[in-house]
Amino acid sequence: MMSPETSTIATRWPRAPRWDSTFFTDSFWSPGVTPTTNVMGPQPEVRSSHVAIRAAPGTRRGTRGGGAGRSSQPVEPTPATRHPPKPLLRTGGLANDFRSRDRISLSYDRVTGIRICNASPDDAAGMAAVEAQAWPPALAATAEQIADRIEVFREGQWVAEADGAIVGVVFAQRISPAALDEPGLTYDALTDGGTFRATHTPHGGIYQIVGVGVSAAARGRRVGRRLVDRQIAYGRALPGVTRIVGFTRPAAYHLHADAPIEDYVTLRDDSGRQVDPVLAFHLGFGARFVSIQAEYRPEDAEAGGYGVLIEYP
Repeated sequence: MMSPETSTIATRWPRAPRWDSTFFTDSFWSPGVTPTTNVMGPQPEVRSSHVAIRAAPGTRRGTRGGGAGRSSQPVEPTPATRHPPKPLLRTGGLANDFRSRDRISLSYDRVTGIRICNASPDDAAGMAAVEAQAWPPALAATAEQIADRIEVFREGQWVAEADGAIVGVVFAQRISPAALDEPGLTYDALTDGGTFRATHTPHGGIYQIVGVGVSAAARGRRVGRRLVDRQIAYGRALPGVTRIVGFTRPAAYHLHADAPIEDYVTLRDDSGRQVDPVLAFHLGFGARFVSIQAEYRPEDAEAGGYGVLIEYP
């Protein structure tokens, strides 16, 4: 992408105030032009907190029938165990190797029944099925691309599950600040053809959320909001990350293609709301525009091929 200083179409906007990243809906990054109206705050997340009671190390309880309350015979300490709230999916502790087949469960919401987990290599096909429902055919990530992303940077690829099925996906990579200054930047160049193989930088200072998708059956359950919220929180906690960004699409631009793109992204209706519902959604929940990139995804006919770089405070 051309930098705002060198691009002839790049536009800079003032930095938005800090915001509460928990307010996202399933329309975030959605390729459709009609965002969900469910913009309420998050439901409380309830986590399991089972605690195993065990004897003091080196002792054990006495036996019935008047035996001593403590025995001097040493025994092995009983390890504490954690019981998952329900067997919706395979889980693993945070100490697990990210290359393992087990998922790393990041959160579970008993109210909605949604669990967010680190993606497993076995999830690629299921994640691609969600992508196919969430994006136009030319824009959806394939199972092969997703498998590459998981292999390269599993920590940034997450799924949402309900009743054992994948209902949401979100992808991210770390890139260097210089990556956004490349002239004529495109989606393929910034993501190595959607694989992250040559673009992910393990210690990159920018955390890029590449896309999110929600299955048709799960829309309205705030799955996308939860996924993006977790990505933002995760990115903020990574050592060395100074910015969290993403490219979104002016999804309804094809309905106003006679307007210059610089005017369209700020075009508002009589009520003062931006006419593009996807862009309006991002601005309404704290993201700010950074620049506009022509020919970012030429195959995206609805958006005129444009990509809009946004940043989260």
